[in-house]
Amino acid sequence: SSGAASSSSLDRAAAPSPAPAPATDTDTRADRRRAVLSPPSSRPRASPLRRDEARLIGVTLYSEPAAEPGGRGGGRKEEEEEGGNDGEFSAEELFNAALLRMEDDADLEVAAARFEEAFRSAAASAASASASAADSSSSSSSRSDHLDIMSLSNVGYCLYLREKYSAAAECFEGSVDSCRRDLDALRSSSPPGSPADDRARRLMIRMVECMTNLSRAYDGMGRYREASVLVGEAASLLDAIADTFDGVRTPRELDAEDDLEDSLRYVDATVKLHRGEHDRAMRAYKRYLCLYTQRQKRWRPSSPHSTPSSLSSCGDRTPPSPSDASISRAVRTAAAMHGVAHSLHARSRPDESRRVALVAYTIRQRALHPSFGPDHRDLADSAYLLGHLHRDEEEYVDALALYRRCVRARCRALGPDHRDTIKAICYVAIVNRERGETDEALYVTRAVLGRGRDVVPRRFRREMEALRDDLEREIEASRAAKAEGGGVAWSGGGGGHAPSG
Repeated sequence: SSGAASSSSLDRAAAPSPAPAPATDTDTRADRRRAVLSPPSSRPRASPLRRDEARLIGVTLYSEPAAEPGGRGGGRKEEEEEGGNDGEFSAEELFNAALLRMEDDADLEVAAARFEEAFRSAAASAASASASAADSSSSSSSRSDHLDIMSLSNVGYCLYLREKYSAAAECFEGSVDSCRRDLDALRSSSPPGSPADDRARRLMIRMVECMTNLSRAYDGMGRYREASVLVGEAASLLDAIADTFDGVRTPRELDAEDDLEDSLRYVDATVKLHRGEHDRAMRAYKRYLCLYTQRQKRWRPSSPHSTPSSLSSCGDRTPPSPSDASISRAVRTAAAMHGVAHSLHARSRPDESRRVALVAYTIRQRALHPSFGPDHRDLADSAYLLGHLHRDEEEYVDALALYRRCVRARCRALGPDHRDTIKAICYVAIVNRERGETDEALYVTRAVLGRGRDVVPRRFRREMEALRDDLEREIEASRAAKAEGGGVAWSGGGGGHAPSG
């Protein structure tokens, strides 16, 4: 019986397997739908949807999932059954799929592509609805969600996270232009006092958010004057919204507008700091700190679970958990204090700058280290500033430890060839030279210059080349002096060993 069983199993194995059924259009569409809409396989500890960084204060990510409109869903199904739909996915589905992709840092490029597809689909749907609508009210209602604006803005957000500021600025400019066109269309089609007023308010808020995004992208590009002008325009528009629609908003909408106003104050102070207006930047940071702290005390809830949605530094509209709310408060407070310390340092007030910088670093350490670890960008920025302050006081041991801490964090968070990482490595070499450790200084200097001209910033490359030449001359002079004195020639400085740490 065992032989019969084995022979039958061999026969089954040798027999040709039945041919798979031919894939139909429905199967292909289902496979593509699963591939596009499936969530990522892994979720990191810190998601971009809840990323708390100083550079993201004022940058809005629209993370609320889009709901499929009931009136359009049936029509799309009929189009698919007739075979006349080329896109296969609605704009809402693509938008939600992009949000899922943003759960993973490695999928940011895929998320940007999905948001771009959602933008094109939403824009095409809005254009067709406007052309076929019999009256302007139905055309306006089709654009009430502004999904095309949110999708294009989220494309810019993904590019901003990847520090592609020029491309992000183009997306934010497009979202601002779309808001302006929609406002003009709404004004021309709706008389004063009509229900379109609420749509106009929401669209104006959206425009302020897009203008704030654009100002941050300009600031990253170094276009500080344009960023400053744009922040002023956004603040004026927000004031006009408060005057025009007073009494119409809900408490949650008021909290969101207050949060947007706080973000504009912070962005304005940051742009002033980057423009070199240190006195004005310091006053702007202090004003932001004062008003932001007062507002937090004013609405601070009695229950720890009743936190409003306006605390999110990334601009999402979902209420954060109590821990997320406390982290957001700490990030905003420490970012402003870091800006004050930076301004004081630029104004040659080292004692005050060190006190404020230490407080900012302590806040960041307590709030960010437990959730994000020691490699958070804000922690690295604080260590970098404190390294400058200790170096100015010729406290080279502490300065070197802080610079090395910054290098380790930036290497892990940004990569070894990132511009900010290279800057910190350059200061490690400079402090080693100032301590008299010429061999380690020369090793680090050669390591930096060996990374190529495209990696090292131009100003630091010139300084590193001059430092390398000085170190080589010092080493040659030291060898010659020891040789003339009859001692053993010194054999360091040739790059034979790596600096400790």
